[in-house]
Amino acid sequence: MVAEGPRPPQAQTGRQSTPTLGRGVRTRWNPGIERRPRRRPRLLLISSRFAVAVRSLGERTALPDSRWRGRPPIRRVLNERARPHLIDRMLVSIARLQEHREIWVAKPVLAAIYRVWFDALLGTMPPGARVLELGAGPGLLAEYACRTRPDLRWIASDILLTPWNGLVADGLRLPIRGGAIDVVAAVDFVHHLASPRMLFEEASRVLAPNGHVTVVEPWVTPFSFFIYRYLHEEGCRPGLDPWNPFGAARSVDKKPFEGDAAVPWRLVQTTRAARWAELGFAPPRVTILNGFAYLASLGFRKASLAGARVSAILRALDASLTGLAPAVGVRAILRWERSIPEATRLIRS
Repeated sequence: MVAEGPRPPQAQTGRQSTPTLGRGVRTRWNPGIERRPRRRPRLLLISSRFAVAVRSLGERTALPDSRWRGRPPIRRVLNERARPHLIDRMLVSIARLQEHREIWVAKPVLAAIYRVWFDALLGTMPPGARVLELGAGPGLLAEYACRTRPDLRWIASDILLTPWNGLVADGLRLPIRGGAIDVVAAVDFVHHLASPRMLFEEASRVLAPNGHVTVVEPWVTPFSFFIYRYLHEEGCRPGLDPWNPFGAARSVDKKPFEGDAAVPWRLVQTTRAARWAELGFAPPRVTILNGFAYLASLGFRKASLAGARVSAILRALDASLTGLAPAVGVRAILRWERSIPEATRLIRS
């Protein structure tokens, strides 16, 4: 995936041009992407100077300077819409994503643990589905999906431009035509959002009538509450408002990786079916997952409490104790199916 400069308009030759996202960002397939001049996507424009800065993070982090030519300086572009410190946050965020990719390669036990969750997530997707992944971050799910489910037409998106993801866009304001996506997927994304309502409104717009949103998120149980509350960097506040978890004042300056593990759990526990229907979805289906092997691996830290053999035993324990997951689980697969209004259903019948 490369970002190219604006091209001159093509003459009408009867042949459609390659679909684009925003200004010159191309995709491998056409999910009904359209230009929306009245509501321009919040795409981040990157300059060659930014590429030079990012390249210091690792050889695979940045693209050659020739691919960035023609872009205006990033600081001038961002100053029109954002605070100056956003540039520093972008650099820190990309450095963290690169670090996660390096840890992923260095810790095979971590990949084996996530493989169980990835398989469960991919198992909800029909053959040949058009999938849009939001908050793809280090691109781990997309790479695994391309290897194991080549039938899926996958676009990995993130608000940061990286060489491993396919689309740079704000997940709450997508440059995609309505009804063009079958599945909206994400891993560890919802509990970072300052306004989950915007996610479901936008997902409802881009999803086909039988589409669904499927995510893997932290889940609060009597066992995991202590871990997320006192041992995890993001914290867990069981009394928060899941539709405004960080408050109006903090939402503006919220750090990209700031999150709260209680957000998905509170969304499910406190939201009535009528509100989900207003957003265009049926109430979510929840599958709670154990995570003893994940806890022993210490996640995306360089250290680990369990080697390959112990991790395999713990993964087997996770699979055998599914009946205890509501009490000791640490993650959950949440699935919201796109609902069809009753009036539309009656017309079709």
